[in-house]
Formats: sequence, structure tokens, C-alpha cells
Amino acid sequence: MKKLEAQQLVLKQPNAKDRRISEVTLSEAGQAMIDRIAGARTRLMNEVLAGWTQEEVMALFRLTRKYADSLQLK
Repeated sequence: MKKLEAQQLVLKQPNAKDRRISEVTLSEAGQAMIDRIAGARTRLMNEVLAGWTQEEVMALFRLTRKYADSLQLK
């Protein structure tokens, strides 16, 4: 958390009702970083899956979801 604060990616403020609690929010810089990463991920996925049929892409997503759900049960 301290690294994120130092990079000004999050803002940390004490809770108004309970000073023992800190409220953490994403800064504008943090949101911009998330947007850049999401865009890069989308571009990469589009590039990697460019030669795949719609059915193949849907099968990948279905199996990935099934795998992730199985991990949640452990």
C-alpha cells in the first residue's frame, strides 16, 4: 500500500467516524494506469485470437470460466 501511495496511485484518508480505519481510493493516476493496462490487455487478446473462429473463442472463455470456478471451490 505504501508503494501505491508513494506512486500516487491511491489516496488514503482516515475514516471520519473511526480514525483507526483508513479509507483507500484510486487516484486519477491510478485509474489512468488501470485504463492503460486494460487497453493493452484488450489489444493483446485481439492480436492473439485474431485467427480463431468465434466458436473457438467462446470455447476458450467457457473453459477458462469453468477452470476459475473450480479453483474457487478449493
